[in-house]
Amino acid sequence: MAETEFPEDYYLTEGDYQAQLEKQLTAAPTQESKALIIDTYDSSIRELLDLQSTALEYRSILLNRLQINDNLRVKNRITKKHLRRHYL
Repeated sequence: MAETEFPEDYYLTEGDYQAQLEKQLTAAPTQESKALIIDTYDSSIRELLDLQSTALEYRSILLNRLQINDNLRVKNRITKKHLRRHYL
């Protein structure tokens, strides 16, 4: 399966995110709007962390399944060799 290639600037770094936040806070006219911007960024970061955590859990599950499949494949190969040696 081929991985999807993204342009280098596709991902925001932590510095990019911080710069966007500071730019929006500087442009915000009132304390209420600044508080809203901070809340929005905070919830966005929490969502991203949740997604990252979920992705890591799925990755772990997939790696475990691949390991189980590899182990079964090896066990099956050993069993076939054993059967051929002793029963054929």
